[in-house]
Amino acid sequence: MRILHVDTEKGWRGGEQQLFYLVKGLKERGVEVAVACRVGDELEKRCREEGITVYPLKGNQTGDILRVGALGKNYDIIHATLPKPTQLLPSQRNSTRNLLSTRGELTIYQKRTL
Repeated sequence: MRILHVDTEKGWRGGEQQLFYLVKGLKERGVEVAVACRVGDELEKRCREEGITVYPLKGNQTGDILRVGALGKNYDIIHATLPKPTQLLPSQRNSTRNLLSTRGELTIYQKRTL
């Protein structure tokens, strides 16, 4: 299974710490993981130190959505920890992937609804 995790928040807070623990644990269990996050942030640094694939995002909403959409085609699941995960829906409209959001409450956008 291949999972792309997306976090666009600035800085290092509880959500980023939880995401880091999650991807580190999944990697240890043999799941292929990658993280798309803001370039230069602590999450990027820590993931790289652990050998986790990182895709830097620039903080440009439109550009980042398009980048995640293109990257997501290579993954089985896109796990978004975004305030508004529906921002990614247009980039996944013709995709066969599932979009999973865990910010606030669990929401699963299955491929048939994209």
